Amino acid sequence: MNYDPKEEGITHINIYSKAQSPLGRYMSNFDRCHIEISIGQFASIEGLIYYLGSFDERLRTVSGANAKAAGKLFDRQIRLPQDVFRRFIIEAMEHKVDINNHLKSLLKTCNLPFTHYYVYGTKKVEVKGWDWQIDEWNRIRKQLQEN
Repeated sequence: MNYDPKEEGITHINIYSKAQSPLGRYMSNFDRCHIEISIGQFASIEGLIYYLGSFDERLRTVSGANAKAAGKLFDRQIRLPQDVFRRFIIEAMEHKVDINNHLKSLLKTCNLPFTHYYVYGTKKVEVKGWDWQIDEWNRIRKQLQEN
């Protein structure tokens, strides 16, 4: 779907650290939070993503652009099977919702479609390859709304 960034929060939720909506910012992988999953603690999903590529312990404590910058510095030769990689990210997403009542409430009451794009001035850049994460946010939201 081709969403207009000017209508963010009205026609859709953009999952982005610089989103106009609080929900979009909370859902961002850059968001600083305290995640505890089966492989330990992390300060953000972004840090976890890069940790899963390098297993460098320093990535456990970073968030936002710092996580991305640090992650790009470390050796990322280790590759997990895609299903294992995704399972850890999904576990982190679920934990993030469990510990953040505000995020949980916003997800539960929101019926707008989720998307992910960047905005640079007037330029909109669609993000490819992470649709599965949007699918998971939809699944989590549906589960919250049914309970």
